[in-house]
Amino acid sequence: MSPLKRPPQMLQSSPQPPATRRRLRRIAGPALAAIIMLTPALIWLFGIGTPQFMVFPRPFDSELWKTADRLDNDRCRMVGDLTYRIGLVGRTADEVRRLLGPPDEKRYESGGKGNITSYVLCLSAADYFVMELAWQGDRVASVEVRDT
Repeated sequence: MSPLKRPPQMLQSSPQPPATRRRLRRIAGPALAAIIMLTPALIWLFGIGTPQFMVFPRPFDSELWKTADRLDNDRCRMVGDLTYRIGLVGRTADEVRRLLGPPDEKRYESGGKGNITSYVLCLSAADYFVMELAWQGDRVASVEVRDT
C-alpha cells in the first residue's frame, strides 16, 4: 500500500448521528433561546430581593443609621459591619439606644424568644428586611436579620 492511498473506510463520509443526538440538537436550540430570554427576568427578580448588605456593604455610622430613610438602603448596607465588627450581642439597652436610636417596633414573643425589638433596614422584593434583637434581661441575647 502506498503512503498516499487511504484505506476505503476512511474515504467514506461519517455516519449519521444517532437518533438521540438528533433529538438533543432539536431540543437544544429552543431551550437555549428560552434561557437567553429568561436570564434578564431572573436577574431582575433575584436582584431586587438581594439584601444590599450582601452586595454593597459600607462601614457603620451611628448618625447615618439614626437619620436613614427606611426606604433607602443605608441601613441594609451597614448592618453587616454593625453585627460583625461593632457587635450587638451582650450590649445593654442603653448602649443599643445610643448606638441605633429608638427601635421601630417592640413586642413580646412567647415560646422562648421573649422581648424583641426590631429595626427596619430596607425594602426587599416582597416586603422589607428587619434586624431583630432578642433580649435576655437588659442585654442583647441574639441578633437576626430577616425578610418579613
